Amino acid sequence: MSSLIEQIFSERGALGKLKQYRKRDEQIEMAKAVENAIDLHDNLIVEAGTGTGKTFAYLVPILQNPDAKAVIATFSLALQDQLINKDISAISNILNANCTAVKLKGINNYVCQKNFEKLLKPFREKEKKAQEDRANGEQQDMFEDTEYSEKNVREKIEETENPFKNAGHGSISLSSSSDTQKRREVFRLTEKESEVCIKYLEQFEIFQTYIEQMIRGSNKATLATYEPMDLQSLGDLGEVSSLRKFLYEAKIPSDRIREIVDKVYIKIEEEKCSSGGSGCDYEKRCPYKCNRLAAKNAKILILNHKLLCSLALTAKLNEGSSFLSNFNTFVIDEAHQFPGVVKETFSLELSKKWVFNFQNSLSSTLNKVKNL
Repeated sequence: MSSLIEQIFSERGALGKLKQYRKRDEQIEMAKAVENAIDLHDNLIVEAGTGTGKTFAYLVPILQNPDAKAVIATFSLALQDQLINKDISAISNILNANCTAVKLKGINNYVCQKNFEKLLKPFREKEKKAQEDRANGEQQDMFEDTEYSEKNVREKIEETENPFKNAGHGSISLSSSSDTQKRREVFRLTEKESEVCIKYLEQFEIFQTYIEQMIRGSNKATLATYEPMDLQSLGDLGEVSSLRKFLYEAKIPSDRIREIVDKVYIKIEEEKCSSGGSGCDYEKRCPYKCNRLAAKNAKILILNHKLLCSLALTAKLNEGSSFLSNFNTFVIDEAHQFPGVVKETFSLELSKKWVFNFQNSLSSTLNKVKNL
């Protein structure tokens, strides 16, 4: 196989088709070492200086080995984007290698479809009523003079922020703190925001379809099926960052984008996910679970150091049973940053302030119990 590596990395080889490619002996040496480590299931530490071309040096052996399923952990987001959007696709095309690469993030980076549908419920109900009215020959604008029009939603937001706005001259509007809190809890999407969010969910359904076909081993599950969107951009769907992008491109104001994202991202409460939990109607369509399922069936999984450590800790607590058991090759890129992340994940740091706050919290709880 080493001769094949030399052939691929030669100037007349497969990689020679790339623009500005030049043969580097250090890169070939590293690629051979990586190939040998994969074949022998051995550990390998490589110190690669700037300009070595380390990403190609470990990606080529992984893509050339049909049995390799790899986890690539990086410290920086920039390197993750480079791998998923540039390097892996370029090498896969040149080597004619069938590769599915998925980027996975922590759970709070994804949106909750259950929360989404709560926000969209008024819009969907109004849309359904409008369709029924049109079927009955009524042509009234679905959002004309309703509380969900762009104008009225804006007015309600202003009223929430300034409860004295509509008070008469010289008068004072009195309301209890609970009433003010209730007003603040009211959040409605405008017509335009609802349409953008629905479009976003429709695009995510494409990714869900891809995953289902990939798991069934369907020949239709190819990147070409979903052009002009490739798998990498589909994989980003379901992420908070991609929702922000959708809303931004639709020219939704930045303050509203922050509010919408705050309402729909997945929250962890009492160690339970607010989306896709047991008995959840949206379990099969949970963006986080869909991405995990795609990652589980991928040849290459890309994540950051912190998530890798968290998954490893989960494996330790579950006596070896882990999501990571689906993979047999692990690459720690930007490894000089890795020890600090490991220390942070597998250690507990106690400060004087933390102990003081814990003591106050415990005393408060005990007092409440005594008063019962």
